[in-house]
Amino acid sequence: MAITTSQHQLVFQPLEDIAQFFLHEWQQTHDHGSRQACAALTHDRLIVTIHDALTESERQMTASAPGRVMVRRYINEIVNNLYPRLASYVESRLDCFVAASDVDVTADGSSVEFCIELRDVSRMPTMIEPLTACVGQSVSLTKVA
Repeated sequence: MAITTSQHQLVFQPLEDIAQFFLHEWQQTHDHGSRQACAALTHDRLIVTIHDALTESERQMTASAPGRVMVRRYINEIVNNLYPRLASYVESRLDCFVAASDVDVTADGSSVEFCIELRDVSRMPTMIEPLTACVGQSVSLTKVA
């Protein structure tokens, strides 16, 4: 069943708010220029991606398996401090409960991805495809001759 326009707005604004909140919290604890975040929601899963979230040295470390483990551990330490605020915000904006969460570095080593399992999401419309909202600016680096 497809969602209606009013249901879309019911979900889209909270997603935009969540993306903005996660980006702001990340910038406060680990900022080096992260400017964009996206939140994608299916019925019981929320994925928030902070783009360009890692420093150049952290990105280089993710190229090796041991380095990736170290960076992931470091990110988990940051997130452990942020978790109560992040979970509370998600629960208040989506009127649900956070059942579980995980954080990882994307395959290209440049972004941080929060995967959050939700429960008691009875207010949310059933969605087959994820609904996504992004905030901030994407930054592309181009080489100037």
